[in-house]
Amino acid sequence: MRTWSDVRGKIKSITDEEKSEIELSARLIGQLITRREELGLSQRQLSIKSGLQQAAIARLESYNAIPRIDTFARLTKSLGLEIQLVAATNANSGKAGS
Repeated sequence: MRTWSDVRGKIKSITDEEKSEIELSARLIGQLITRREELGLSQRQLSIKSGLQQAAIARLESYNAIPRIDTFARLTKSLGLEIQLVAATNANSGKAGS
């Protein structure tokens, strides 16, 4: 099986910024999946807790959808998580033109 790391460098149709956005989404979705599994919740149980449709959670967990921030917030809250912003390790990452 090929991984994102295998494929990332070969993709020329999207920018490095778009690749970074995809990687961020994948990391966040992965954390949601891990937390749901740690809590022993099924997708159906999470759908009831969050008020989202189970099909939407399945699409998200299969990486076929990128959640909007309000959807992500509902899921994190339902999983006992919170969204926090922290300074990037690269001091120039937030500066224009870097």
